[in-house]
Amino acid sequence: MKAGLCYGLEAVYRAGYDYSNMLHLVIPTRNEAPYIQSAIRRLVRSLAEIKDDWQIIVADNGSTDGTGDAVEELRIKNDELKETVQLLSCPKEGKGAAIRYATTQSYPVPRTSYFVSQTDELNNCTMVRPFANAVSLYDVRCKMYDDGFFGFIDADLSADPDAIPGMLEKLLADEADLVIGSRLLNVKTTNRGWLRTVASKLFNGLTALMLGLKVKDAQCGLKLMNARGVEVLKQCQEPGWFLDIELLALARQQGLRILEVPVVWTEFRFPGRKSQIRHIQDGLEAIRAMWRVRRRLHN
Repeated sequence: MKAGLCYGLEAVYRAGYDYSNMLHLVIPTRNEAPYIQSAIRRLVRSLAEIKDDWQIIVADNGSTDGTGDAVEELRIKNDELKETVQLLSCPKEGKGAAIRYATTQSYPVPRTSYFVSQTDELNNCTMVRPFANAVSLYDVRCKMYDDGFFGFIDADLSADPDAIPGMLEKLLADEADLVIGSRLLNVKTTNRGWLRTVASKLFNGLTALMLGLKVKDAQCGLKLMNARGVEVLKQCQEPGWFLDIELLALARQQGLRILEVPVVWTEFRFPGRKSQIRHIQDGLEAIRAMWRVRRRLHN
């Protein structure tokens, strides 16, 4: 079957396999060198439960501590990760900017018994050449977002990645266009202080009031979506942490189906990792971000 939108004159096929179920999962990073290898290994264990193909994309935006080098070191030392983990250097800083940039790029396709037609035009890819004539993996670069699935998760993995296979099943069953994790939906939380719990509830109350969002946890850093969700994501403008609320607000406005599912939350999965949250400053910025999003929604 056709793999999705491919660049150049190459079309990728896999015998008896529908590539449209592939999941591209982005980890936006900034100065995560001490923990990124552990995070990737942990994420790989969770994604191994998915029956279809998947790919981890580390979208690094402005790290100065060698985060990118740590990712490359892990890939070099582990052959099985060379195809399933990709490193992307983003030109702009911020979680939102990194995630959006990831949707515009093409990536090598994981190698699993595929055939390649090197000569057929993009819109007339009907012939499949024998495997012996297939080009190298890294000569085939494809965008999968037209048919496949896309998601992102924060680098600290506070949202348990074991929830991902179940979330993907919801998309495969066409129960939603956007499946989001929730820390506040009848779930166990670990090492989450009262101040952060109260702050989260206040934040979500404000998003309901100002943006009309009817979710319990807009800012949980684990979200998956189908192609409709990706198109909405590309319309977002928030460069930083508040991409999440803009994505949800736009999705709601455009009639996408949003499904919230519980996730187990571990506040400090990696001992020694310092939180980047600044309660007062980030709280004020959150209000400004909501006003920006609200203004764009009504323009």
